[in-house]
Amino acid sequence: MIRRARPEDHARVTEIRNSVTENVLGDPSRVTIEHYKWFEQNPGVWLWEEDGRILGFSAADTRDGSIWALFI
Repeated sequence: MIRRARPEDHARVTEIRNSVTENVLGDPSRVTIEHYKWFEQNPGVWLWEEDGRILGFSAADTRDGSIWALFI
């Protein structure tokens, strides 16, 4: 199922983001809770969920049309 993220999903989204082996954040602290909240409240963070487990997420920036995140 694809659904919008909720505040309680932040920990799992962060876990997925920090687990990648490509496009690794040199400094994970650069993506703050404020970044996540902005995307959650504006264009939205969308999740892929199966059997109650979040398996991936995406976010786009509607200000410039860029994909901010796409991780599975």
